Amino acid sequence: MQKVILIMVFSVFLLSTTFAGEPTIQLQKHIKTIESILKSKNSRRSGRVKDSSVEQIRQILEQFFSWQEMARRAVGYKTKKWVAVPRSDRDAYVKALKALLEETYVGRLNEYNGQSFVFPEGGERIFSKGRKAEVKSYFELTDKQVPVVYKMFLHKGIWWVYDVKVEGVGMVMNYKNQFEPIVAKGGIPEVTKRLKRKMLALKAKRGKKR
Repeated sequence: MQKVILIMVFSVFLLSTTFAGEPTIQLQKHIKTIESILKSKNSRRSGRVKDSSVEQIRQILEQFFSWQEMARRAVGYKTKKWVAVPRSDRDAYVKALKALLEETYVGRLNEYNGQSFVFPEGGERIFSKGRKAEVKSYFELTDKQVPVVYKMFLHKGIWWVYDVKVEGVGMVMNYKNQFEPIVAKGGIPEVTKRLKRKMLALKAKRGKKR
């Protein structure tokens, strides 16, 4: 699972492409901006990515990651059931999940070492009357290529990522398997509590490594 998480983190950072439909073009724009930040000589101090660079990356993620859609799917809710949840509960849960995912990214950024993604020709599939897309790529390791798939949806001209699958293991499905039993017993507020506890534990662990 650690390898999957690591590749999911890097799947947000760097790619090269031989095929570019509209979803891939938009994705590549953001990725290349993040790449330039990570490769900048000013992005690190004592070998670690500086907080200012991390904040820049957070802001870029806001432009193409849909935390709302990811969060909804992670609890297995259809849209009608999702909107029936009190807004305050939804907002608190989305905020907690986003914080945990970002903290996970932050915790692995220092392992970035110039790895790249290749997007093969014909690797983009648009469906649902042009409203959804899957973009296939490969994470290049020394001895093999690991398949990575971005799942996206179109909203107001922007293609948003709501899931990343590595070797067939999806981020959303991984969380869904964990969250559904919790939701069944304590609802979304209980999931939020557990996410906050996990996020604080990650922050504490990260702080000790500084």
